[in-house]
Amino acid sequence: MSQKLSTMKYIKNNKRRVAVPALSLCLCFVLTYITGFLLSTTEETFSSIYIDNAEKIQFVSLSDETLGVDTDLRFIMGESMDEVIKNRNEKVSELGRKLEEHEGVKSVYLAADLYAYVSPAIGTGSFIIPLVEKDEVEDVLNDFGTVVEEGRLPENPGEIVIDRSTIRNDGSELGGYYDYSDYKERYKIVGIIDSDLYFGCGIPAEGDSGIKSMIVFSDIKDMTAELKKENITVGSEDNVYDYVYGDKMIRTEIADAINNSTAYVYGGVLVILTILLTVVYTMYLRERHNEWCLYCSIGFSRTSIYLSIMRELLFTFVAALISGVVIAGALIYALDLVMIEPDGLKCSFFDIGSVIKILSAFVFLVGILQIPIRYALVKIRTVDAMEDDLY
Repeated sequence: MSQKLSTMKYIKNNKRRVAVPALSLCLCFVLTYITGFLLSTTEETFSSIYIDNAEKIQFVSLSDETLGVDTDLRFIMGESMDEVIKNRNEKVSELGRKLEEHEGVKSVYLAADLYAYVSPAIGTGSFIIPLVEKDEVEDVLNDFGTVVEEGRLPENPGEIVIDRSTIRNDGSELGGYYDYSDYKERYKIVGIIDSDLYFGCGIPAEGDSGIKSMIVFSDIKDMTAELKKENITVGSEDNVYDYVYGDKMIRTEIADAINNSTAYVYGGVLVILTILLTVVYTMYLRERHNEWCLYCSIGFSRTSIYLSIMRELLFTFVAALISGVVIAGALIYALDLVMIEPDGLKCSFFDIGSVIKILSAFVFLVGILQIPIRYALVKIRTVDAMEDDLY
């Protein structure tokens, strides 16, 4: 018989039966994507801190040994700590002037370090707020490509400006203090800068203006290699925060932690969904056994019946995916509006990793369901054969 079985007629006449598995699949797909989305806010936030920032600005903090400052000898010679720090900073300043002559380097500043922290769903990331002289604050902000959009520039020791996302995440406010650990009531937020990145700048508080590091505005990705041109070998006691450091941090620590978390969630959902779907679908096939026996009796081949089953199954999965896209999109928008953005975090609405996992689950489940489908086809018998069993 050349005529094929109509899939849509069955679907139209059995909307509830088709809708239940489609809705179940839809909710599982949405759960997988939303979980990946929420966890990916950690990676997106950390990528902004460690990679996006590093494409504009790099921080270099070198030890006395690397700089060639013999602190112990200077104390033996009776030199005061202030003089030691002054001599050390002079070496840092001299190195900064040399770096400014390198290709790709825009400007170099000496700065004290104020660590700011951002806490997404997993872990805590940190970035450095450079603390410079009063007349350098505006230059630092200009080099970073930002300006104060609310409040004013720092004018007194212990005043800082900071981006709005960090303030939201920390719970601070304009006019208040950056309230984190040792910095309590030492650094007052006098301005909010216009920046999509995590950044800030300020003037050192009293007692924090001693040892200086370098902040380098450049497009250099590997500052360690750049320092070698000045015969500076970065050691284990030195800190260089550049693109290479940020990329390594994201790949080796953050991405692995997130991937492990999503893998457990994805694996658990897939196992539960496979068991439930197989059981439910096997019962569904049994209910339609007599219907397929009738089709076989009037001349439809098992191949025609199989293709009809597959069309129904694919319709269910496609309907689940389309519904999932709509529901997940609405949930993501709502989550970003009420939770992600107000908490000062970054996110990516399209997560290719979750999409691949969902499509892989689609293929896997369709493959697994071939087992009960094939078994149901083998059990199909014509009406004549069924009547022979009665005698």
